[in-house]
Amino acid sequence: MSETSPILGLPYIQPSQAQKHVTHNEAIRTLDGIVQLTLAEIDATTPPGVPQSNTVYALGAGAEGAWAGHDFELAFWRDTAWHFLPPLEGWLAWNKADSTFRVWHSGAWERPSWETDNLPSIGINTTADLTSRLSVKSAATLLTHDGTDHQLKINKASSSDTASLLFQTNWSGRVEFGLSGSDDFVVKTSPNGSDWATSISVDHATGFVGIGSANSSFPLTITHNDAGSPVTFRLQNWSGEASTIASARGMVLSSDNNDNSSSTQSFIAFEVDATEYARVAANGTMTIGVSANKPAVHIKDILRIEPGNGPSTPSTGDIYFDSTSTKLRCYDGTTWHDLF
Repeated sequence: MSETSPILGLPYIQPSQAQKHVTHNEAIRTLDGIVQLTLAEIDATTPPGVPQSNTVYALGAGAEGAWAGHDFELAFWRDTAWHFLPPLEGWLAWNKADSTFRVWHSGAWERPSWETDNLPSIGINTTADLTSRLSVKSAATLLTHDGTDHQLKINKASSSDTASLLFQTNWSGRVEFGLSGSDDFVVKTSPNGSDWATSISVDHATGFVGIGSANSSFPLTITHNDAGSPVTFRLQNWSGEASTIASARGMVLSSDNNDNSSSTQSFIAFEVDATEYARVAANGTMTIGVSANKPAVHIKDILRIEPGNGPSTPSTGDIYFDSTSTKLRCYDGTTWHDLF
């Protein structure tokens, strides 16, 4: 018959043994030290000045004094001496120093994987992986306050990295917004998850906004992604959708679709109730009040015509203020006439 147990090495009472209580008490002493194991300290190296019989220490490397030669063993004081026991793989203990559970694994007291801190990954109703370490499969995910405010924080390591939210359709990206490769806020869109275009950008330093552009040098910049296409946007408040024309070199607020020639196509146009009141054409000319029964020009205070010379090839109806005669003159198609 063996004299000790195979796992803990507890002494057995032998047949016809004298002072059986000594052997029995030694086994009880060992069990009392390791059952419901609580550690006063992990990686301890120096014995306390006044040992306590209800305290167990997990020794580290370089144990000294009465603990010398017992690195990585458990040390507990009983009666008048220190007792030592090497922990076995998988032993579980409560660490009083930081109020955590520890497991003896590969020669160290590690935190068990089922603790909520430093988990490698967690999947809720789905499987997580090393890229999406937190994965949730549900109809909704709720994040709420704990009394007052609540912030969702997405942090990145450096300016050139990405901190963003990505929206997908069938696992293919369609919209992404956040800090993508810089510290500027951007909104990007994609038709297929591979080709991406910047739809909106906000400069983090100036607050300037770019639409269709990653950079904006002005408070608002609108850029077409296709360099050969015009830039168009519409402001309207009447019912019904009207056609819109755009200039390849400028911005169109709104226009009709009745005049598309290159010389008179609207460069900038303004409408009210689907009626155009002002137009700057592609050739630089400006007309005001092009609709019937509307005043052509209405100026509240002063209209100034800069003095100068008459045009070399005038058109009927041209008016200018002659700087030599200091007269306002009008061309009737044949002759210039003084208006006063």
